[in-house]
This record gives sequence, structure tokens and C-alpha cells, in this order.
Amino acid sequence: MEHDRARAEVDTLYEQTLAVVGDGWNPASSAEWRGCTRLSLADEQESWARFTQRFGELDQTPHAIAVQIAQLWNRLGYPADIVSDDRMTPPRKVVSYPAYLTGTTEEGFGVVFTIGDGYADFTGYSRCVPVDADRDDLSS
Repeated sequence: MEHDRARAEVDTLYEQTLAVVGDGWNPASSAEWRGCTRLSLADEQESWARFTQRFGELDQTPHAIAVQIAQLWNRLGYPADIVSDDRMTPPRKVVSYPAYLTGTTEEGFGVVFTIGDGYADFTGYSRCVPVDADRDDLSS
């Protein structure tokens, strides 16, 4: 997979997920190329990483939004279910591909969306691609 395609895959999920939740996301979100999430590939490959948070009242219940996100990801070809994690504060509904707490795919890809009362976040890592020091978008 090429850098542009790897990045676009995560960015599409990111943008569509945030749109479902609505406005209020932290404008200082992180988006950067990092070492591959698969440790066996980390020295020679990299991954596009996205993270952002949202604090404040939600237009719907956390469960209702989690259902919409799971449906969206499933339509886009990323099989995802909703699980609850009461160990987080606030307790959250989690939508994840691959399954929650199983890591990433063999290619290093993974996305997680969590939502609770007054809080939501998105974390995504692209499929790993060979490091390209000549790429002109080293950080974004």
C-alpha cells in the first residue's frame, strides 16, 4: 500500500466518524507519521496516526452514537461491534476494528472510537508502509 492510500483510509474513517458525533472536537488533534504499530515492522515501516477528543454534551446518548458509528464502519467494510468498558472514566461504549483489545491487523491497521457521557475520542493507525524519507509530508 502507498502512503497516500494508507493515510486516506484512516482519514476517511476519522472524518466520517467525527461528522456523526457532531461539532466540538478538539482542534489540536494529532495527525502524524509514526513507527509502525507492529513491533516486528517498526524499524522499516511507518503508520499514519490520528487522534482527537471531544468534551461536552452530546446530541444523543453514547449508546445511540456508538450504534451509528458501528453501522458506518460496517458499511465501509470494517466489521465492528459495540462493547462496554466500565474501567474507563467516564465508562464508555467502544467501537473498534479489529475487535477491542486485540491489537491491530497483521498490516498494522486499527481504529478505536470510545464514547461516554460528555466525552468521545477517535484513535486510528494506518496499514504500515515502507519508510519514505523523501516524502514531502513528513508530519502531515
